Amino acid sequence: MLLRRLGETNPPARSAAIQWGIDLASRHKQVLTKLHQSLDDDDDMQFAGVVTILRALGEFSPPPEADIHDRLHWVALSTSSPSAWASRRLYVHDIIRGGRDNPYVRRGLKLCAKDDSPAVREAAAILAARLGDSQTLASLLHDQDANVRTSSALAAGLANATHLVDALVDRLTVEHDPQTRRGVLHALALLKWPASGEMLGQEALAAWRDGDETALDMAIHSLMLTEGDSAATAVRQMLKDAEHRDEPVAASLIAAAGRFGVHDAQPVIRSILRQAVAPGERLRQAHVIAAIEAAQALNMSIGPELLDICTHLKDPENVLVLVGALRALGRQMSSPEVCADECRRVL
Repeated sequence: MLLRRLGETNPPARSAAIQWGIDLASRHKQVLTKLHQSLDDDDDMQFAGVVTILRALGEFSPPPEADIHDRLHWVALSTSSPSAWASRRLYVHDIIRGGRDNPYVRRGLKLCAKDDSPAVREAAAILAARLGDSQTLASLLHDQDANVRTSSALAAGLANATHLVDALVDRLTVEHDPQTRRGVLHALALLKWPASGEMLGQEALAAWRDGDETALDMAIHSLMLTEGDSAATAVRQMLKDAEHRDEPVAASLIAAAGRFGVHDAQPVIRSILRQAVAPGERLRQAHVIAAIEAAQALNMSIGPELLDICTHLKDPENVLVLVGALRALGRQMSSPEVCADECRRVL
């Protein structure tokens, strides 16, 4: 009778049955044994009630790899009220962290991929990528919500879903949301699509000319995942455009120049390093750090500039710059332009 009542769909009736079960199982060992044995029964509502009783009595401790955890998630997902989207999203993330694959996980994915909440569908995209469910992930790439499409694309890229390259390219040809386009291109760069470098170079150049620094940084971040001459060509073009502007060259562009071996950037890099210690100059730390790293990538001799930075930028607010400069200075000690004794003193 207890098990039947635990399977009730009426919340008050189930709550009363759970309290009754806790009382009975705490006093009668045979009831507790029967509850443990019933965990394999097919009734999901009854199962959830039994688990609630066992937890209350400290009698529920399955190993982390047990599928029973995902059955609990499945019950929670399938019985959740429409307004409880935040809870459903957490359940999906718990399933992802669990790293298991079983029928309950697959049922949960199928349900959440069609959830009314975009946030839950975003989580479902990550789960689909982890499970290698190409059909679900491809479907979510065409979701009505742009954030879901973006998450689906990024999940495909991070999961190295090379079999979805064609689907991502198709999405790119019809996508009008700027953020989603960037997400799709980033995924294609992760998947080594040959044309990704050229397209990301065009995106970066357009963002540079529009003065959209956020879009530029995102495009260059993705661009640095690619290989080939098209990326270096785009960086050279942006550096050429920068000659006619008053504002500093973007830190991400300096980093890209180092990454792609664009030696045309050397005068700009040296200028940034010298401006770092100039009176009245307040360059952002990101510019100086990017210049130091790019100079090393381009095998530039910047010992004197590094000595000046290490000598003058010792205040706590410049600690990140100082650390990078000290590390680079140690590598430049053999340079004829640098006095080894001076380097040792600074270091």
